[in-house]
Amino acid sequence: MFARRAVTAAAGAPILLVTLYAGGVWWALTLAIIAVWGSLELGDLFVAKGAGQPQRDVLILAGLAGVLLAPAMQHLAGTHWPRTLPLLLPTLVLGYAALRAWLRGASVLLEAAAAAFAFSYVGVLMGFWWLLRSHPELGWPYAMVVLVGTWATDIGAFAVGRLMGRHRLLPRVSPGKTWEGAIGGAVVGCAVVVWLGGKVAQMAGWMPVGLGAVTTVAAQLGDLAESALKRDANVKDSGWLLPGHGGILDRMDSVLTSGLAAYLFAILMARL
Repeated sequence: MFARRAVTAAAGAPILLVTLYAGGVWWALTLAIIAVWGSLELGDLFVAKGAGQPQRDVLILAGLAGVLLAPAMQHLAGTHWPRTLPLLLPTLVLGYAALRAWLRGASVLLEAAAAAFAFSYVGVLMGFWWLLRSHPELGWPYAMVVLVGTWATDIGAFAVGRLMGRHRLLPRVSPGKTWEGAIGGAVVGCAVVVWLGGKVAQMAGWMPVGLGAVTTVAAQLGDLAESALKRDANVKDSGWLLPGHGGILDRMDSVLTSGLAAYLFAILMARL
């Protein structure tokens, strides 16, 4: 298991880092692919739960619309169009989901719930990584620090939990996670963020410490949130795409929440 995880990470991490550095259409395409695949996996969780099969085109549209919400609002800034116009996207997505369900005689409630979940949980949260990368004062160094810090948190929690884990963290949500692993992940993740924050992003003072704390806590909460979804659906993995990890959601669960937390942290620091 550990060997498969290491090989998958070694193959996938450089792709994410390269597209993050390149930015623009390459980063947008990467985020869109993750959002679409993650939304499809979310639909599979609905099936595993016994709630029914959401339409795949609805899930694809919802994931894409969610991840495109942030760049669409950015693009309209300074134009004669209202910047808030893209906020109509969720209404359009839900309308399309309801229409598709009605036309095929399926559950409107199921399609709307799946579309709303894919839009917000997968698409919108991935969209915050666009905001991090395209921010004029943050850019790729800040986003890279958060991304690598999130990975370090996952690795630290996994390694320390396997070696020293004794006390269960939330057994009803994820039986394999321990307090020792959570603390180890936080320590490793914070150390990486502090070191990279000073070396790559030129952060000064206590800001890298604060970012490290925010990133590691958010990453582990995201991991637990996705574990709760899988627990409810009674499945071990959200998918099969990544050997040793499971699906896209299994690998990106902590990334979904750490990007949001890091962006809000940066906005708060700017105001202070």
